[in-house]
Amino acid sequence: MSCEDLQEIISAEADGEALEEELVAAYRHLADCAACRTWRRETLAVHQDFLLWHDEPIPETVAERLRKQERRSQERAVPHESRVYRIPRPVAWAAAAILTLQVGWASYRLVLLPPPAQQQGESDAPTKIVLTARDRVSSTVIVHAIENNSGR
Repeated sequence: MSCEDLQEIISAEADGEALEEELVAAYRHLADCAACRTWRRETLAVHQDFLLWHDEPIPETVAERLRKQERRSQERAVPHESRVYRIPRPVAWAAAAILTLQVGWASYRLVLLPPPAQQQGESDAPTKIVLTARDRVSSTVIVHAIENNSGR
């Protein structure tokens, strides 16, 4: 019998669930193994202490604190159905990064890249590009107009 098997049998013995054949084999092992004898003695002592403490009432102040904590945790708990549209954080970050890149690329193409070659018959009249953005702090709209001359 291994020490792990003995520990399972001794745990069952403490709970009153061990079979007599198992106990006979366990006691044979205990005769030869000092470490298991120590483990059994300590385990049964803890089990006895637990049985003695089990009958002790919990102080009312501790019980009331536990009840308050339970109520707070239940109030904070959100039912699963209300979180249907919750997006995992990595997906949200990836979407934000893609959106930022797309807006940046579109701005780059509008402002910095030269216009495509004009086809015949098109006028050389200047075009006006208006860029708008919302300031996050003051919530004001910023308008920036750029004159885009085809001769530039």
